[in-house]
Amino acid sequence: YEQCVHIGYEMGVSFRAGNAECRRWSDISPDQNLVSFACDFVGVSNFLNPHLLVEATTHQSCLHKPVPSYQRLEWVGDAVLCLAAREWLFRREENLSVSKLVVLETTLVCNESLAYLGYVKGLHR
Repeated sequence: YEQCVHIGYEMGVSFRAGNAECRRWSDISPDQNLVSFACDFVGVSNFLNPHLLVEATTHQSCLHKPVPSYQRLEWVGDAVLCLAAREWLFRREENLSVSKLVVLETTLVCNESLAYLGYVKGLHR
């Protein structure tokens, strides 16, 4: 457990340890390594709101009201990903039935496909 907490702390992830409270949202500043990696991965020079990176890497087990969890962003991200996949398929595959479009969309946004793309892009490093 201690090693997990240490690794999480290095990554900028907040944990509840025993009776100690997690850090408050306003006390957490984005780690520069996380910001640099995210910028390189996404292909941008900076983030308008780097605190969203902290939110994206905060697990729900740390939650108390001032610290948002990644789940809120995950929910929005899932919707955006599905919308992008649907638009791409709609424009690319004009003659396919809805049932075939659904199968293709499901394949595009499934965990295995996204894990492969993440690996190819170097997310595992």
